[in-house]
Amino acid sequence: MSTRHCSSSDSHSQDEVIAFLSDGASYGLPLADAFLRPGSACLIAIGGLSGVGKSSVAQALASGFPPAPGARVIRSDILRKRLFDYPPEAKLPGSAYASEVTERVYRALHDQATVSLAAGYTTIIDTTFLRQDERRRISACANLARLPFIGIWLDAPSNVLMARIGNRGKDASDADMEVLKQQLKMDPGPIEWKRISAVHCLNNIVSEARLAIDSTRAAARK
Repeated sequence: MSTRHCSSSDSHSQDEVIAFLSDGASYGLPLADAFLRPGSACLIAIGGLSGVGKSSVAQALASGFPPAPGARVIRSDILRKRLFDYPPEAKLPGSAYASEVTERVYRALHDQATVSLAAGYTTIIDTTFLRQDERRRISACANLARLPFIGIWLDAPSNVLMARIGNRGKDASDADMEVLKQQLKMDPGPIEWKRISAVHCLNNIVSEARLAIDSTRAAARK
């Protein structure tokens, strides 16, 4: 995979994601083959604190899975906005982040993942997964579907996360510095997922994630 899109920037800009996606369609697969070739679906969950780059990684990974146009990405920020009939970049009131609303969002994530997997699509869930029970429940979703599950946890130092949130433009995430400070105080419990440093450039992060995904899928076929 080309590394010409690597940079020293702390954030993964929209331009970097677009550049990644245009750099050799679907990990070198011919475009026609990507449209026609059937694939074995799996469930991928990408977790980590706000600002770590979950959505950039999810979007970059998605194009590498058949059938084209790729895996279905389900993002909790978007689901929450839809629950309140808000456009993605409009800020929700604080009441939209009450625990009972968050429970509704996670149920919707599971429901949509189940439908997507049943339709034969690899599915990528993009949310923080800060609680151990949330991580267990999403892996159980794959188990029920009898499909491979890959949990990816993105790590970055707090100063990097703060810089990325501070540099955000319009985005579906409402997370600000105060939200991040609260997250940093939380104990997520044991992280049994594949941990990947998210301070590197997007290409390197996606390459490491893809290796973990391919390894899990290969083991499941044995």
